[in-house]
Amino acid sequence: MVAFTQPMANTSSTLTRRRWLQHTLLAGTGVATPQLWLPKLSGQESANDRLQVAVIGLGKRGLAHLEKLLLRTDVRVVALVDVDEVHRNSGKRLVDEAYQNDDTKGYEDFRELIAAGGIDAVFIAVPNHWHALIGIACAEARIDIYGETPLAHSIVEGRALCNAVTRYGRVLQSGNVLRSNALFQRACGLISSGRLGVTRSVEIGTYGGLVDLTGESKGSFFQDAAGFNYDFWLGPAAWIPYHPGRVHENWRWHQAFGGGQLMSWVGQYVDVALWSLGLDQGGPLKVEASGEFTSHPIYNVPGKYDIDAYFVNDLTMHVSSSLAPGIRWHGDEGWIYVNENQLLASSNELLRTDAANDWAMAKFNERGQDHWQDFLDAVRTRRPTIAPCEGAHRAASIGHLGMLALTSGRPISWRSKTETVFEDPMAANLLEVPFREPWMLHE
Repeated sequence: MVAFTQPMANTSSTLTRRRWLQHTLLAGTGVATPQLWLPKLSGQESANDRLQVAVIGLGKRGLAHLEKLLLRTDVRVVALVDVDEVHRNSGKRLVDEAYQNDDTKGYEDFRELIAAGGIDAVFIAVPNHWHALIGIACAEARIDIYGETPLAHSIVEGRALCNAVTRYGRVLQSGNVLRSNALFQRACGLISSGRLGVTRSVEIGTYGGLVDLTGESKGSFFQDAAGFNYDFWLGPAAWIPYHPGRVHENWRWHQAFGGGQLMSWVGQYVDVALWSLGLDQGGPLKVEASGEFTSHPIYNVPGKYDIDAYFVNDLTMHVSSSLAPGIRWHGDEGWIYVNENQLLASSNELLRTDAANDWAMAKFNERGQDHWQDFLDAVRTRRPTIAPCEGAHRAASIGHLGMLALTSGRPISWRSKTETVFEDPMAANLLEVPFREPWMLHE
């Protein structure tokens, strides 16, 4: 299945629509799969072979990936993609200097990268509304995926991406580096081993409000977008006028492209909380929310929010912009709290090292603490990553359901097995974000 219907430009350097459809459809049969991929698919790839990788999206996060990759000798960055000519050229200069040549290809359209072939894995760092479309396209082309959190821009898109990853036998690593953090791994081991007795509730603090990350929020709608393909950047999102303060890092403050601090953090803290409790394959029974949307001329995300998710066995999860960032588990024996810098508990006894519970610790730290190495190892061995698609999808779903409860003003009853809203057709219709024609998501 193709994940989009927007045609590329009909030039000698790109595929026509018909050839593109042939390429993606035949990829499912192996007919059009480039030879470079065949050894990996047949299990004959040498573990010492240098992986051919590309970075899609060269903003702040994409450049961070690029800089890490250029330090490695086991991968080769062969292509870069960005709709902003300045970003694309800056990234190419970094690669050319590192490799002392100008062989790296630069593309404005990610489909040209896919059509060119020869890519083992991609690192995708684009706005949320592009996560699923680009991820599905790469999965169809037998390319493995490292993608940022949240997994996708809606529950429907997230499910479609996970289905594609499974269907085409791809490796996906969610960019939640907290799963590879030693403190969070230890906290999860303590919870899983029953150190708190029965865990009754989880409190998750995130940041609130918004911050102008580029200094462009006071810019003008009349500013020129020269060198920046704004229409393609919008892609499936509804058309709104160009404003320099709504693109690049600040896209996260507009619901058409991101979801504010809520969606920036659910894929991290909520994901770890679900992982620790063995709930990262399911979901809540009900979600309630309250909050306030930011009052700003060009942004429209929640600035304050409190979300309550109710699970089986009377477990509750509270996600709030007013709590200290991190995760706090409450149980019969006390509480345990973790953030990026510290692991605390209501008593030191709860944090003791216990050889009898080594199995619980090993369950969470068996992949080590290098998130990028874990992904590259999984690409070579075809094993699951430490942060696979399904867990990332279930974590993001908590945020999407919270946003749905917040915008609708009423609780959402949820059936996690079928991923449907119970007895609320109006809310159910909001599960999928509409795509601007001619872009289309195919399940």
